[in-house]
Amino acid sequence: MDNADLRELLGDLSWLSPRESPAGEEGPGIAEAIEACIRDYASALSDATARAEAVEQRADEALADLANLAWGLELTVREIEQDLANAGLTGAHRRLRLVCDQMRDALAAREVEFEELTGLPFDDEVIERADVDGWRRNESFDSEVVAETVTPVIRIRKRLYRRARIVAGGPPL
Repeated sequence: MDNADLRELLGDLSWLSPRESPAGEEGPGIAEAIEACIRDYASALSDATARAEAVEQRADEALADLANLAWGLELTVREIEQDLANAGLTGAHRRLRLVCDQMRDALAAREVEFEELTGLPFDDEVIERADVDGWRRNESFDSEVVAETVTPVIRIRKRLYRRARIVAGGPPL
């Protein structure tokens, strides 16, 4: 906040001109003292806002890291489902799935979401929210798709916070 902003905020303070003290000394007028106080307040507010924004940024980064880990756990739990069933451990899989759901719910309560892109068509919507780490081109692909999600899309407060990293797949050129 600069002096022009202060003057606009305070309006005309000319009636608060410097006054002589009883001892005949002239000190700063009330208007100048008020302006100095407001400048100090505005500076402190600006500093506090910057510190709060830095804390929020660190918290968002930590939440994004947790979302990435939760996604990785979900992926692992899906991948080992059959192995656990073959070993007679379907109860263990169910408990792991429950933990994954609880983690997703806890993140969602803080407006954090993650999104897997594997299997989606490789189109403009995917390109908007993902970076391509590489391509797999072979006959197993009929069209261009996301062959693998390396890291998921992460949104915080409905805004794209971290782009996914993917491997795209498609038929040979």
